[in-house]
Amino acid sequence: MKLNINFLKDYVLKTRKKAQKHFFIRTWSLLALVIYGVLVVAVFSLHLLAKKTNEVVKTGIKKEESLIEELRSIEMKQVYLTAKTKSLDEVLSGKKQHQQIVETLLALLPRGVSISDLKIDPDGAVSFSASCTSFRSLVDFFNILKTNETELRLKIKKADISGVSYGLEKNYSFDVILFFYLS
Repeated sequence: MKLNINFLKDYVLKTRKKAQKHFFIRTWSLLALVIYGVLVVAVFSLHLLAKKTNEVVKTGIKKEESLIEELRSIEMKQVYLTAKTKSLDEVLSGKKQHQQIVETLLALLPRGVSISDLKIDPDGAVSFSASCTSFRSLVDFFNILKTNETELRLKIKKADISGVSYGLEKNYSFDVILFFYLS
């Protein structure tokens, strides 16, 4: 009988297992290398996309900055005009107030009383020097101030009369400070 003795059987089996092991290692290594390559390409692509987006955003920012620079002069003009308008409003309201004070003062003065050195303070105080030729005009003026019942635009808050003087064959003269209620 013939017996088959195979001394290489174990060696072939080992070699096959070793070849299988190497095949699996190479396959998994290749697969890992492909996955790594895909990841590198994806990261690189994301980097390029981010870089391109950044450039687009930078150009957009530059455009907006140039628009802002163009509008800056308009804004400065607007601020300037707003300040001037506010200042003009204050001047006009002050002129209107002064006009009301002068109109009220003229309505207060009876016939025969003349004034000089008229000064109007911003707080509504009016000071002036007055003179008249007759005692009757002086009394009429004092009565008007006392009763304050004329059809005046502004009401008198306080009236100070000082320095009333009279000389022989001279006019009556006096200094007046009037305080009005301002609206």
